[in-house]
Parts: sequence; structure tokens; C-alpha cells
Amino acid sequence: MHTLLLSKSKLSTLSGHSQLWIECESGMVWLSDDGVDVILKRGEQWQIRSNEPVVIEALTESRLQCREPVHLVSSLLQAIHYRLTELLRQHWYKPSVKTI
Repeated sequence: MHTLLLSKSKLSTLSGHSQLWIECESGMVWLSDDGVDVILKRGEQWQIRSNEPVVIEALTESRLQCREPVHLVSSLLQAIHYRLTELLRQHWYKPSVKTI
């Protein structure tokens, strides 16, 4: 995972990053990926389609997070595991009370 900070009108390229997720944390960017033009605004994300160069231009001052797909899957699985563990504890765990 790495952060990309771009000032307005700044260009950047990424090559050889098929399946990489790009998330726009702030600002707005235009990107061209394998012939597809995309505008990303804050909170939106895009998964790179090929290993061809991806051109990114900041339409406003922007901050992007680039994540490998495994990080997203891992985070999702951790969240599901945590929630299921909590649900199972609530449903199955009944503290025993001993009367003396």
C-alpha cells in the first residue's frame, strides 16, 4: 500500500500493476486504464485492468491510496471473522452462575 499525493494538473503513471486498487481519498482525478477513461472523486475506487501504463491526472489537489487486492481481501476477512466471533460468543456463551 502506498499513498500518491498529486497537486492540481500533475500527471503520474503506474505500469505493471494489474489488479491494483486505486482509491481517491481526497480531490478528483482522471485516469486512463487500458483504453477506459475514469473520473474518481473522494471515496471512489478503481481496480486497474491490465499491466499497461495507467495515466493519472489530478483535476484538483488529490490524495490516492494504492492497495494490492490481497490487502482488501485480508481486511474484509478479518472484519468478517471478528464479527462472527462476537456473534457466536453472544449466542453460545452463557456464563455459568454457581449458587453457594
